[in-house]
Amino acid sequence: MPDRDVSAVPLGCMSFGAPGRGGETWSLGADAGRAIVKQALNGGINLLDTARSCATRR
Repeated sequence: MPDRDVSAVPLGCMSFGAPGRGGETWSLGADAGRAIVKQALNGGINLLDTARSCATRR
């Protein structure tokens, strides 16, 4: 398996989604999400955290 370079800083993606869908009113729509991901990739971030493990903890 080839070596992979992963950025030390991840981009948390929990706020990306359809606003008003589900219980999160703070979700960002597709256009805003794309702009943030593009900026992160251009800045060298290549680790996107998409886990929802913290979302269901009480």
